[in-house]
Amino acid sequence: MMMRRSSLVSALPFVVLVITQLHLLRNVSPVYLLPVLMSFFASIWFVVHRWRLLSDIEKIAIYFLLAIFLTPMLTMLAGVVAGKYDGFGEVALGVSRTIFSLPIYLVILALPSHRESINKLLLTVALITLVAALSIPYQFLFGPVEWFADSSERSGLARYATLFGSLTALGLVCGYGILAAIMSIRSTVFSAAVITGIVVGGVLSLQKAAIVNMLIVLLIVPFIKTVQVKKLFYMLFFLLCFFGGVGSYFSDEISRFSDSFRLFSDSESGQTDDVSVAESINERIFDQPTVAIEYHGIRSLWFGIGPVGGGGGFGFPDRPNAHNGVVELLLIGGVGYLLLFSGFVAFIVFQGLKNMRHDHEKHLVRLGVFCIFMQLLNMVFSGLIFFSPSNALFFAVALKCLLLRNRPQILSGSLRL
Repeated sequence: MMMRRSSLVSALPFVVLVITQLHLLRNVSPVYLLPVLMSFFASIWFVVHRWRLLSDIEKIAIYFLLAIFLTPMLTMLAGVVAGKYDGFGEVALGVSRTIFSLPIYLVILALPSHRESINKLLLTVALITLVAALSIPYQFLFGPVEWFADSSERSGLARYATLFGSLTALGLVCGYGILAAIMSIRSTVFSAAVITGIVVGGVLSLQKAAIVNMLIVLLIVPFIKTVQVKKLFYMLFFLLCFFGGVGSYFSDEISRFSDSFRLFSDSESGQTDDVSVAESINERIFDQPTVAIEYHGIRSLWFGIGPVGGGGGFGFPDRPNAHNGVVELLLIGGVGYLLLFSGFVAFIVFQGLKNMRHDHEKHLVRLGVFCIFMQLLNMVFSGLIFFSPSNALFFAVALKCLLLRNRPQILSGSLRL
């Protein structure tokens, strides 16, 4: 009986992760609300169950997280007084969207800090990313999935959403999924197959962010984990074989997207349905934040107006979306909220760098630092992704890696598959 209970406790965090990442199932049936509520209370129970086993640093991180997730509930009062919410329904929507990702952080931070647990976590997120990525070529082959987010078009090609949610969700995290596969899968063939699936999905997502993030990850891998030259050669060989076969099938789609990929605007290119990288950056840093600020009012930046300040990412698609995480932090919670979030990130990174001096799991700390840095960089161009389930998954993994303590039970190594 004790063994069965132990197995259930061990499996609970991973069940919570799967439920939260497959949140699009809410479009299939309202019954999905039940497992979502169960996962929320299960995550709280899991943290309470393991509380005495957590380090003081892990407990402080959880307190920070609770403050970050609950503060918008307070600033929402200012938004209600200012007439920013149309009735109780929008208030309830804002609350539910804000705290939806909290269980992800709780269960990952409360996981045991030993090799088997960390490797299982990394393998889980790699496979979840793979499934989400493969949902794109699936739709190219069999048509759009009705209960996914709405598809669109770019450069004459269909642009599909994934199991991760919106059209942009996969592009922001596919690079982290590749890293998780490299860190957790020892089998060269299996690792190459997983990475190929993620790369194909990332390319077919038709997102500039996906291309840029995957290229950065491939460049940064040698600085995170030492890879044997022989294994690297085999990995490249299998990647070329897998990607050559799959890529040839989608050669037309990949070619047309690559032709439309421009760093700067070019009036002679003939492309009118997509903007260049430079134009996109300008929109995310200046144009769209300005529209959101003008809509809500400059005073909203001081004290915040709650979740409605996050626009579509928080369930308010009819409100302007700043597409800039710094501006959204201000609109949601004000200057104090920005300082709270900045202090939390600084605290986590400081702990990770401190651990790197004496922890023999330096590759995990490097992974955490890189993921945090990339999340913050993406946040400037993609909104407050800290609350997005797919981004929360990798943000939480980064937090776990940075808070690992120098203990005998933390051993280096990878899963054998």
